[in-house]
Amino acid sequence: MRRGRVPLPAEEFEGTATTADGTLWFTGTSGRVTAVSVRTGKQLWQTPTSLEQPGGVTPAPRARVVYLSSAGGRVAALDAKKGTLLWETLPRARWVNALNERLPKVLLHKGALIVTTPSGDVFTLDPAHPERTSASG
Repeated sequence: MRRGRVPLPAEEFEGTATTADGTLWFTGTSGRVTAVSVRTGKQLWQTPTSLEQPGGVTPAPRARVVYLSSAGGRVAALDAKKGTLLWETLPRARWVNALNERLPKVLLHKGALIVTTPSGDVFTLDPAHPERTSASG
């Protein structure tokens, strides 16, 4: 593996950093997501979301999508290549200030999204139908 230093754009990035498939994603507390090429350090795209205090992104390479969630259980999907916002959900959890807590997280499992929040809430989401809520049974 070749190692070296790649300068990032002059802009200062805040928040959580995630890397996969040659891309470095930054998620800021304002909900803004920025993608940077690991190889060149060039900013690829930057997209605002309405998510409050999101955690890091979770890439789904086969679907070419990145997912992120907020402290209040909002979930967003962005096109991994262009940064286009594909969808956002309404809050699904108790909101807790994530600055001093665990970060929200999205996990992939057999085509479903498992979302954990700083308040301890956990729920699943079908990325093909994010507007659906779980039915109790």
